[in-house]
Amino acid sequence: MSKDYFVTHYDILLRCAAIEKEAFAANGITSDTYPYWRMAQEDFPYCVNKISGGRYSFDTESVLDEAITVDILMFVGHISEGYRSNESEVERKFYQYLHILQQAFSCQWREVGKSGGAWLTSNTYPTEPTYLQEQGISLVSHSGFSELRQTNENQGQLGTRIILSIPTMVQIGGR
Repeated sequence: MSKDYFVTHYDILLRCAAIEKEAFAANGITSDTYPYWRMAQEDFPYCVNKISGGRYSFDTESVLDEAITVDILMFVGHISEGYRSNESEVERKFYQYLHILQQAFSCQWREVGKSGGAWLTSNTYPTEPTYLQEQGISLVSHSGFSELRQTNENQGQLGTRIILSIPTMVQIGGR
C-alpha cells in the first residue's frame, strides 16, 4: 500500500475539520473541530471526525477506487442542560448548527459536468485534492438530535452523527 493511500485518509479528516470550523465561524459561532475521534470538552459546539469505513474496487492493478465513509460527531451541549423541556435552548442550537454543517457540506457537491466550486476546499485548503472522483462528496445521513457518549466522559452529551461518503481514487503501486 502506498504512502499516498494513508495521506489521503488523514487529508480528508483535516479538510472536513477545516470546513466545519469555517462554516461555524462564517455564522458568528466559535467552535472547535478535530480531525480525530476521541475528544471531549466543555465548550460547545465542537466536532470530531473519523474514517469509519470504505468500499473498494480496483480500476487497474495500481489504482484503488474507494468510497470513504467519514463520521462527524457534532456535540452541542450536556444532557444535564434541560433539553427535555419544551423550550430547550440546546435543542434550538442543535438545529441551527446542523443546518450550518448541512449547508457547508452540500455546497461541496456539484453535478458532473457543471462548473462551480471545488470539493473539500476551504480557506485553509483552497485547492481541490487530486484524489477525489468526479461525482464529489455526498451528505449521506445524520442521526437526529441524540444523546452521544464517548468513553472518556463522565456524562453524556447531545448532538448528532453526520455521515459523508467521499469517493476517491489513489495510486497504490506500479507506475
